[in-house]
Amino acid sequence: MDEWVKTLQAELAGMLPAGWRDATPWGYPQQAELAVLAAVYGAQILPAGVAEVVDNYMRARPRLMLDNLRAIAEGTVAELSSAVGPRWGETTVLGVPVRRVAVVHAIAIALVAEGVVTAKDFRSAVAEREDHFERLLLGIRGLGPGTWDSLAFEMHAKVRPNAQVVELVYRALGESAVDLRIEDIDELMRRTARRFAVDQRVLEHGLDQYFDARVR
Repeated sequence: MDEWVKTLQAELAGMLPAGWRDATPWGYPQQAELAVLAAVYGAQILPAGVAEVVDNYMRARPRLMLDNLRAIAEGTVAELSSAVGPRWGETTVLGVPVRRVAVVHAIAIALVAEGVVTAKDFRSAVAEREDHFERLLLGIRGLGPGTWDSLAFEMHAKVRPNAQVVELVYRALGESAVDLRIEDIDELMRRTARRFAVDQRVLEHGLDQYFDARVR
């Protein structure tokens, strides 16, 4: 695997955008409410817009830790819409006629029903039953793979590399990698991140930036 790691590092070094390490947001590993908002909005809008959504929500709920998904699940979509502000409360998911706040509300309800209330709960739950929680959340209308990845990223939950990363690895390594399993690719990414002196989460975010730039 060491030779694959060297090959992959060389391949990625020429692809990762300038400043990719410093461009990685810290996320909300201790604030589940903010993490869900940032994940849903951040999957489709620019960082400045996400920051405004989060800031509005924090102002609407001062002096709270914002790490209790029951606060969203037990409220209404209208209340959540008011909390994120008029500019963002009525926006819909691109290509799907469902409001983003409705998606946030549905995520909170689904997770709380599974006993997941805090960001720590989410990390623990995903570590034990990643497939279950991925299927659960992808069943919510308006929530796609990008939002699932974003949710895990914001809460620092460890999940398998996404389909784009897997395809990139196969392409970079060629025929020698055809028998690699997803677990092998995950380990390969972990070791490659170590060679870049970053966490795997940071490396994969840098690759997301690369993928996003190609789509634009």
